Amino acid sequence: MDRRQLLLALAAIPLASNASFAQNSGAAAAPDVAALARLLIGRPDYSDVIIGRAQAFQADLDATFAARLAGLVQAVARIGSKDREAVIAGLSQAEVATAVQLISPLYLGYTGSPSTTSNIDNSRFVTFLKALMYEPTADNVPRPSYAHGGPNYWTATPDGVKAPPMPADILEWGDKSPKAASTYATPDPRYVVICQGHAKTLAEAEAWLAKK
Repeated sequence: MDRRQLLLALAAIPLASNASFAQNSGAAAAPDVAALARLLIGRPDYSDVIIGRAQAFQADLDATFAARLAGLVQAVARIGSKDREAVIAGLSQAEVATAVQLISPLYLGYTGSPSTTSNIDNSRFVTFLKALMYEPTADNVPRPSYAHGGPNYWTATPDGVKAPPMPADILEWGDKSPKAASTYATPDPRYVVICQGHAKTLAEAEAWLAKK
């Protein structure tokens, strides 16, 4: 098997992921749907391909979505405003729910409900780099899987923090790493009583233990 055959074989393997990638999801949204989504999210330059992917995946999940979305487009056209707040104020609760269904994948980056316990669910990948929910904290929190700094950046003491003395080889891994404890320390009975819900304070815990 040559390199080309190997790559073709790998490309044929389906991805096992909680937010599976779709194979035919590159169709752009219709202009009216794209304009509606951009109005709702306040992003006039947002990708119509990503909007189209979100629309198609939501329609696959919900057979009523396409018809409700068409009704939403007509309702917004009747309102005739380019102001997002005015448009939302003029919609019914059902129309607002449809609007949320359209734009939620643009914020979350996926459709459906990912499972934390199984590789099989109904979620589908929409976007990662353009998922809007990460933007409000982008200056402090990196997107998942992206390191905030360079390699091993977490080993440096943060600015303004005075770290306690550590063993000289604490940053080493492998056979030089700190050894795990072989036994668990015996917990203070008072804290056990509090954790079990028998008391809320140390005094109450001591009184409870005294009765035992």
